[in-house]
Amino acid sequence: MMSVSSEVSIFFSMLLSQAPVILVCVVCFLVLLTRTNDEVRGRGWGLAGFGLLLALSFVTPAVHSMVQASMMKSSVDAATRSWVFTGMNFLWAVLRAFSYVCFLVALLSRPKQPATPPAPYVPRPPY
Repeated sequence: MMSVSSEVSIFFSMLLSQAPVILVCVVCFLVLLTRTNDEVRGRGWGLAGFGLLLALSFVTPAVHSMVQASMMKSSVDAATRSWVFTGMNFLWAVLRAFSYVCFLVALLSRPKQPATPPAPYVPRPPY
């Protein structure tokens, strides 16, 4: 049986492994939010991708430690436990892949083209 302190310990040890991702997401958020270039179309997609990664960095360890504690308390066999963790890891991988799709859309978004006024009419001289 797992105690609350061991659950918290598991959560923080898993959160520590996410520290590089959290640091990169915070820096990228700041960079995207402080850019004053209004020509950036993909900013929303970039923020969505980094936001999803940042959320996953906290949600993944929390859910993992809660499920692990729940399974230890209910004495589920190892085969069932492995299938549950495989399913959870697949879900996290799909969500991470979606965040990368957001980054790709942000990178492929073309800047807004400024509206160019039509060229002024210059009459031709008669021949």
